[in-house]
Amino acid sequence: MGRGMTAPGVRLPLEVRAALARLVERLQSDAAHVSGLAQAGDAPVGGHADALSAWLYASWYLALPQPDPVEPSGRWRTDLSSALRAALPSGARWLDGWVVLERRHDGQCVVARRGAARVVRPGEYVNRARPGVPAMPGDAVAVTSCLDGVDKASGFWTTRSDADLAAPLVRVHWSVPPSSLPLVVARVAVLLDALAIAYSLKTPATVDGCARIDTLVVYVSATDWPRLDAPVTTLARALGPHLRPWHPPLARPLAPGAAFAEDPGEESFGQRRCRILAGGVRELLAGAPVGAGDAIDHLARCLQAARIDPERPWLNDAG
Repeated sequence: MGRGMTAPGVRLPLEVRAALARLVERLQSDAAHVSGLAQAGDAPVGGHADALSAWLYASWYLALPQPDPVEPSGRWRTDLSSALRAALPSGARWLDGWVVLERRHDGQCVVARRGAARVVRPGEYVNRARPGVPAMPGDAVAVTSCLDGVDKASGFWTTRSDADLAAPLVRVHWSVPPSSLPLVVARVAVLLDALAIAYSLKTPATVDGCARIDTLVVYVSATDWPRLDAPVTTLARALGPHLRPWHPPLARPLAPGAAFAEDPGEESFGQRRCRILAGGVRELLAGAPVGAGDAIDHLARCLQAARIDPERPWLNDAG
């Protein structure tokens, strides 16, 4: 695979070298398909820069080393959103002072308070003005403090704190089997609420969407991370029995099943790394065959050329 290498090997942490070694093994095991993707051109594919980047993202970055155990039929739900919502501590907190602006035919209401507006579903509000009567415009209501919803385009269930996040952001990737997601989401939210940390998080809304290595991604402001690093690591260790022992490649492992990375902002962490590495894969395919070690070093240099430190690839571009 690729062109000959004469430069000395790149110094890499064992975890980073192992991640790139898995990529090289994946390329070698599907060489003909990868070669075809490399020649397919630069047309965007599903939010990725090109077909090769999309393949790297799906087949290397997101891929589970092994599938989750199959749950007995009927034992677990397929839609996770209601269980995730019920697990949030914010779902049990009610906020007064809201007024109904509009009631919709399906029972949803548009409510407002102090210049803020929300759409709330049945079960997320109670009529304080006329208890037991359907809320109508002008009624005072209390609403749950839980802010959540399902993004139909991506298939993710999302929630966030009432306080807004301040950029730049960092992210913690959690590898959680679907049956443990409500518990892990609850424990993470309790920790962040206790420390008064603004956050947002996302997780697949269905069991089918959990066939990926990071089933929970939590976003916080970079300025909050120094006081979160140790508590999150401690929590991840405590949650070990409920986590898969893996994390996305090139992220910094905190504990088995959890890893840290800076958020690039305009594209996802994994998409950016795969886009950069796709260029290195094309260069390897275009040259004379080399050994796995040289291929790994070449991919590391591609990260370096994109101003990503191969010794700390979880950080944003250097310089």
